[in-house]
Formats: sequence, structure tokens, C-alpha cells
Amino acid sequence: MFNQVFFSPAEELWQRLRDFVPSFVGAILFLVAGWLVAKIVAFLIERFVKLVNLDSLLRKVKFDRYVEKMGLRLNSGKFFGEIAYLVVILLVLLTASDILGLMAFSSFLLSIIGFIPVLAAAAFILIFAVIAADFVRGAVKASAMAARLHLAKLLGTLAWWTVMIFGAVTALRQLGVNTAL
Repeated sequence: MFNQVFFSPAEELWQRLRDFVPSFVGAILFLVAGWLVAKIVAFLIERFVKLVNLDSLLRKVKFDRYVEKMGLRLNSGKFFGEIAYLVVILLVLLTASDILGLMAFSSFLLSIIGFIPVLAAAAFILIFAVIAADFVRGAVKASAMAARLHLAKLLGTLAWWTVMIFGAVTALRQLGVNTAL
């Protein structure tokens, strides 16, 4: 009776611990290796974006003005490198949680990873809206000035806001936000 009450649970605990330790060590090793891979991927993407000179293109379309208004400095290589780093880290965490059998955490990470493309699409919609809005503002303002209208600047600003509101609503819809008013 004493053996059954004391030794059976202790033996079961010891068996579970023996089964868990290799998984735990494997998960830790995988996390370290994944962290190194994430750093390398981020570095390579940052270098690639600098190589294609994306910042110069964004400056040509005057996107840097909006970034600077937010108190940031335009560095698209660093931005995309950090995004890649976070995606790789999320994938590494997902795999490590699967190794450890943490299914609820794995499910949570899968939902986050599944939302990343939706978030990226919304961000690109907003970036395109900013670029399109500036183009439309310039075109409307130039057309109004050519027609000798006194409200050329106001018409250009109204056109800019129209495109930006349309872009913002489209980005919100992409994110799954109900935009019906």
C-alpha cells in the first residue's frame, strides 16, 4: 500500500521528467539556432533592400515626408529586416512550442502568423494610397491652376483627402474592420 501511494506517483513523475528533458533541451537548441538564422535573414534582407535602393525610390515619391512627420527616419532596409526577423522568430517559437507539446500556444502563434500577410497587405494599401493621393493632388491642383480657378490648392487638398479616406477604408476592410457607416 505504501509503495503504491508513494512510489507509483514518484515513478510516474520521474518517467515524465525523463521524457520531457530531451524535448526541452531540443527546444532550447532550436531556439538558439533559430535566433541566429533570424539575425542572418534580417541582415541579408536589410542589405538587399539597400542594394535595390528602395529608400531613394520612396524619397522620389515623397514618402519620406510622411515618415518624418511621425518622428521617424526613413530606413526601409532596417524596417523590412526587422519584419523578417520577427516572422522567423515567430516561426521558430511555433516549432519550439510544437516540440514541447504546447498546443494552445502553437495555435495562438499560428493565428498571429496567419494575420501577418493581411497586415502587410493593409500597409501596402496605405503606402499606395499616400503615393496616389500626392499624385492626384498635384494633377488636380495643376489642372485647376491651368483653368485659372482660384481654389486650386483647396481642390487639390480635397482630392488628396478623398484618395486617403478611400485608401484608409480599404486598408481597414483588409484588416477585417467593419467600415459601414
